[in-house]
This record gives sequence, structure tokens and C-alpha cells, in this order.
Amino acid sequence: ALQKAVAIVALLICLGYCALMAYSSEQWVALLFTLGTGAEDLDRFGVQQWHIVMIVPIGFTLMFLRFAQVLVRVIQDKQIGFGGHGEVEDAIKLAEETEAKR
Repeated sequence: ALQKAVAIVALLICLGYCALMAYSSEQWVALLFTLGTGAEDLDRFGVQQWHIVMIVPIGFTLMFLRFAQVLVRVIQDKQIGFGGHGEVEDAIKLAEETEAKR
């Protein structure tokens, strides 16, 4: 129960951070769009700075969606914590499967 509560609080903090950064970076892109500043060394090809930095609000929006998915799964008791996935877990599973075949 404590782990679930801590995970929910942490996920809410992450959601707040992602929302704040997505909004702020969207404002940044809007300013660059308004200024029409060309990207250094790429402006001759028509590339503007806002084209390049557009990835920042997109990335934070995608992170927000992912944290929201994890939050729903934690609330529904389908996941414990952030559910980080790493190569170590895969290696342990592979070793166990290999050992079981022997």
C-alpha cells in the first residue's frame, strides 16, 4: 500500500512537470515562430529554429501520456511502481529459461 501511494505521488509530480514543460516549450516554439528566426547554417534551406525545437513540446507531451498510462495501471493494481524495464531483467529471464531446459 505504501509503495502504491509513493508511486502515485511520484507519477503525479512527473505529470505536473511534463505538463509545465510542454506548456513552456510550446510558448517558446510560438515565440520562435513569431520571430521567424532561421536556423544557423540551415536557414538557406528554409529551416527555421521553431522547426528544430518543435521536438521539445512533442517529447514532453509523449512523456505526459506515458506517465498517465503508468498512473492508470498503478491505480488499477496492474503495475507496481514505475515498472522500469531493463536489460538485467531480460538477462535473468533468459538465464532462467536456459537453466530450465537443461
